[in-house]
Amino acid sequence: MALVEALDGLPLALDQAGAYIEETPSTFGEYLDLYQAEGKALRAARGELAPDHASVSTTFSLAFKQLSGRSQAAADMISACACLAPNAIPEEIFTEGTAELGEAIGGAVGGPAQFAKLVREATRYSLIERQPARRTLEIHRVVQDVLRDEMGDAAYRQWTERVVRALNTVFPDGDVTTWGRCERLVAHAQACAAHIAGCGFLFPEAARLLNQAGVYLRERARYAEAGPLFQQALAIDEKALGPEHPDLATGLNNLAALYHAQGQYAKSEPLYQRSLAIWEKTLGPEHPNVAGSLNNLAELYRAQGQYVKAKPLYERSLTIWEKALGPEHPDVATILNNLALLHKTQGHHTKAEPLYQRSLAIHERALGPEHPQVATSLDNLAGLYHAQGQYAKSEPLYQRSLAIREQALGPEHPDVATRLNNLAGLYHAQGQYAKSEPLYQRALGIAEKALGPEHPTVATLRKNYAALLRAAGQPRPTR
Repeated sequence: MALVEALDGLPLALDQAGAYIEETPSTFGEYLDLYQAEGKALRAARGELAPDHASVSTTFSLAFKQLSGRSQAAADMISACACLAPNAIPEEIFTEGTAELGEAIGGAVGGPAQFAKLVREATRYSLIERQPARRTLEIHRVVQDVLRDEMGDAAYRQWTERVVRALNTVFPDGDVTTWGRCERLVAHAQACAAHIAGCGFLFPEAARLLNQAGVYLRERARYAEAGPLFQQALAIDEKALGPEHPDLATGLNNLAALYHAQGQYAKSEPLYQRSLAIWEKTLGPEHPNVAGSLNNLAELYRAQGQYVKAKPLYERSLTIWEKALGPEHPDVATILNNLALLHKTQGHHTKAEPLYQRSLAIHERALGPEHPQVATSLDNLAGLYHAQGQYAKSEPLYQRSLAIREQALGPEHPDVATRLNNLAGLYHAQGQYAKSEPLYQRALGIAEKALGPEHPTVATLRKNYAALLRAAGQPRPTR
């Protein structure tokens, strides 16, 4: 029932709702609508049917006041929890973001023993609970509502700003090696996005938190969730920093990369171009950020078949990165891979192969054999051998690439669909239709779910699968 969900199953709140509905009288739906519009008033109202029972607001407010009398640091911890998502609040927000959470928490968290003592105090009145195995805290949604009701505007603004700053401190860059940590924090970043908008925050840490959460969601192909965060971060940076700041260029690049991944090339290109112009102007033409922007724009042009536009951008990017980062840096391997792919697409296989091999060697040395970037290099080298008819060389590289991607990204990621398509294409080319068909089917299912039915990748997969069925003498699928 929607009302039970809105009250998160809290018995005290459900009892209070039942009393109101009986006394009024009204329906569950009417109470839910009223609660969503006037929740603060309803939480404070007890009614006449059970006057000896305290209201939800009174019950939790009294518990919070008692706790504040015992430990201000514990009360502050609960105030911070009231501004996060209610479930699975990671303890590292408090242990690593301590400096942003005020003097009381700062003085109480000096090490594991002190933090354990603080948590014991904070859980004393059942306003929050601890999940020790996961190192997380839980607070009931209605408790959050009551505490925010009681804060007042100034205290609410103070606590949301503290929480945003603390969460920004602990939210990592979106590299695959940090994804486990990002997943623990991302729901709280999304909760903070609403507070940032409601309070009109314009400080850089707010934009950085939104950007980092957006990068993680984009890399996990959660595009619908990433887009609003990127747009919100970009709006903050434009207002706070002005139209020529390097941090604004980062936000533009992030949003452009999202549109690129979604196949919305017309939206992506002007953002990439504006980002590149800002970085060139503010950081100079030889900065690594400029190289990254050149590479991204080149990738966009390559995806659209605009090879003449792409090539000089790749070459300039490679020159900058080799000079700035050295010849063994993973970013150098990335641009080598992309330039090789351009050569391969144009049929220049002898130019492509040594670039692919060098890219693979750098990635394996720098990142280890199981990194997704290694999978990209393996897949592209396999694709070159495939195009040359060297199927025995190609197959084990495709298989290894697929295994790495499934392990690192999960079985439902669109990159996995691409790798399945490539391996299916290899079997198709060899007439091994029974091996090829289930791979195409799985790839198409993943891509349609993750990218939507109109994405260019989905169109390619449908075309490839239909070609297989024709070759095998089977009816073309209808979708």
